[in-house]
Amino acid sequence: MQEYLVDTELEQNIHPFYHLTSIYDNSIYEAFSKIIQKLIRELPALENLLNILRTNSGIEKAYLFDTLTKIYIATDSTPVEMDSYELCSDMIDVVLDIECIYGTQSGCGPIHKSNEDEIVEDLQVGRYRDSGSSHTLADVEASSIIKLNNGDVLYMKEINSHFSSVVYYVDMFK
Repeated sequence: MQEYLVDTELEQNIHPFYHLTSIYDNSIYEAFSKIIQKLIRELPALENLLNILRTNSGIEKAYLFDTLTKIYIATDSTPVEMDSYELCSDMIDVVLDIECIYGTQSGCGPIHKSNEDEIVEDLQVGRYRDSGSSHTLADVEASSIIKLNNGDVLYMKEINSHFSSVVYYVDMFK
């Protein structure tokens, strides 16, 4: 490619970047993430917000993902480790699979809860009633917490139908 640019005298105007990828791991997604980030004008503001979240919350790594493609739109300023990226990407797959299986389309009936009961819904699957109002999965974004065997914790919160925030932190209370 560089030889072609030299031959056509376009070397001064075009500066290509190369990303080594493989079809056997998630490196292709990381490469596309870096390409997409070059196109986002608001990236410095997003990175700053994720840095503030990381600093004030004590988390190891924070990502903003495109949920369907598993490309991260933004991340904090700490270097991206492929292992943590793959864990976060796999978590998105798990949550999407659970949403497809147990979502409102599967025919889940309403779950009645009394006012005294604490409503804690991990993944907020199906329907539940609270004070006469009916909430469905479409009304509330999904969230999930996964604790790994080594004590690390992944937390995902769906921002809307296209974007999710995934954070990775070490559990202090092992």
